[in-house]
Amino acid sequence: MKKSGLYTKVLSVAAAAAMLFSMSAVTVGAASPAINTSTSVNAEIPFNGSSATLELGKSYTLPAYISKLTGGVYDVTSSNNSVVKYKDGVITAVGKGTANIRITLRKGTVITKTITVAPPKAEITLDKTSLSTKVGSTETLKAILSKSTGKVTWSSSNNKIVSVDQNGKIKANKTGTAVITAKTSSGSTAKCTITVGDNNSNIQISVNKKSLILGVGETSVITASVTAGVNADKTVKWSSSNTKVATVAGGKITAKSTGTVTITATAANGKKSSCTVTVKKAPTKLTLSSSKIKLKVGQSYELKAVTDNGSSGSPVFSAAHNKICTVTQSGKITAKAVGTTKITVKTYNGKTAVCTVTVNK
Repeated sequence: MKKSGLYTKVLSVAAAAAMLFSMSAVTVGAASPAINTSTSVNAEIPFNGSSATLELGKSYTLPAYISKLTGGVYDVTSSNNSVVKYKDGVITAVGKGTANIRITLRKGTVITKTITVAPPKAEITLDKTSLSTKVGSTETLKAILSKSTGKVTWSSSNNKIVSVDQNGKIKANKTGTAVITAKTSSGSTAKCTITVGDNNSNIQISVNKKSLILGVGETSVITASVTAGVNADKTVKWSSSNTKVATVAGGKITAKSTGTVTITATAANGKKSSCTVTVKKAPTKLTLSSSKIKLKVGQSYELKAVTDNGSSGSPVFSAAHNKICTVTQSGKITAKAVGTTKITVKTYNGKTAVCTVTVNK
């Protein structure tokens, strides 16, 4: 009877140890205050059945009462110490993968568990891990905290490309790629990769004049109209195909010598629009179709200005008294009131001619 009772007791001890590892961690934790929770021991490892999962970096301490029931642990070994290791009663997940833990008790009971190491649970995540945007655009990233409610600090790997404020609001400053990092006070981080493109793909450009004739030394201004979306680069670069014939700066063309040249306006996306400029010699004389005219109030007259052959220049018309008559830059005179006045025509290089206008009722 003694022997039978001792045998029954040994079986009961073995059964108790096996039952311990078949319980969930929550049950074990509740039943055994000996589980070490003061050193970040993971009390959530589910030793159900023959396998378990342990979070990377976490540990599980064997309950102290195993020794009391069985006379102590004789040996604990790991099949892969780079994945799971054992020391001083603590099983620790140290690397990714799977390892077998073999626990041999002094009275011969052997418990084997296959432990899979899981990635650590993130303390912080972002609502986006990658984002494509355009220059000038803004957007706000949201930080999601799972284990703490501490302060989140935001930073950018390149503020020239993407900047971020301490509320997670990002601004795309120039094309390129940057990484936004959100960091908790405990050191946990989450990242979002931002790729910034330009808004210039749909830009269109057009100059207001496709051809122009100037005299040597004459200047003229052409303009470029740029159609672009919000935040697009609307800058225009001007260039001349031959700066010996004509130069250009900000749309202002200056004729240098006789010849033909192409003036080009280029948009930020490379689109171009051009004006062909023909440069002729400067005028040496200026004549008018009439030097004296008489008109009645309300009548009009087309005064023509002619420069010497082969020269060019756009003469400027002006009236001495606009109340008596007016004149357009094409030379159209309109009589307004009785009186006499002069119409002066002048070339860009100083050649002048005068027409006297007499207006009667």
